[in-house]
Amino acid sequence: NSIKIFDLYVFQDLEFLSTEIEVVKPKVRERFFMLSSKEEDAVKKNILLIHLLGSLGLAYHFEREIEETLKHAFEKMEDLINGENDLYTISIMFRAFRTYGHNMPSDVFNRFKGNDGKFKECLIDDVKGLLSLYEAVHFRTTTDHILDEALSFSLDHLEPLASGHRESPPHVLKHVQNALHIPQHRKTQVIVATEYISFYEQEEHHDETLLKLAKLNFKFLRLHYIHELKTVIMWWKGLDHVKNLPLGIRERSLESWFSALMMYFEPKFSLARIMSAKFTLAATFLDDVCDNGSVPEVESLVDCLE
Repeated sequence: NSIKIFDLYVFQDLEFLSTEIEVVKPKVRERFFMLSSKEEDAVKKNILLIHLLGSLGLAYHFEREIEETLKHAFEKMEDLINGENDLYTISIMFRAFRTYGHNMPSDVFNRFKGNDGKFKECLIDDVKGLLSLYEAVHFRTTTDHILDEALSFSLDHLEPLASGHRESPPHVLKHVQNALHIPQHRKTQVIVATEYISFYEQEEHHDETLLKLAKLNFKFLRLHYIHELKTVIMWWKGLDHVKNLPLGIRERSLESWFSALMMYFEPKFSLARIMSAKFTLAATFLDDVCDNGSVPEVESLVDCLE
């Protein structure tokens, strides 16, 4: 009965949050994506928004708008980047295009080099730009040699900042430390959203509507994940492995489910995460039996599999 009551409360909360999300989504869509796509400044703003949506864990709500915006923007990329000398803007554009399969050339970063062939020292004070450059280099390929240089340059100046040798607002310092620990491109998107919502909330010019949607969405995802994890744990416990399975079987329900979350975090892949977790648990069980079981037990298992 307690499990049924728990499920009822979860579903009620999920339904409420889903309704709230659908109320706020059109406001975000109207505020940003309805900007005239013919104006270069509007296109750049929309690309910066796409970066925000991804960082806040909201991109899956606007897949069509994102694809259309970037497709149009990539067709006129030369016009967009012509005369653009803001490191943050160029870095974000580079990340957004490459994230969605548009191969923006890395030589766009040559504009930030001086006559000596090195990155300009004036960039050192642009913490926001440096951090975006550092995140952008993780989209490099084996032929993007300038991004190898950019990695060294950005690290040389971000590491002293992360260690407290340079003054910076606390939320920016934490943001830099998180990035240097594991860059966004290598984190599961839920972890990125967790960190970025906290950072974005403390930014002076954050958008309240966007922040509200991000928080609602994160609460929705969290409840969704709790229900999924309960499903996996109940399935595993239902096998009654203490009585029916050999000793030494590892309890890996949480790890098995989380490994699936790292592949895809969107709610629509809920069943895929559950099935992947069950498969991982089964594979772990087979491994443990072969490691810890007696010879007759392993032979019995092999016979069963055959």
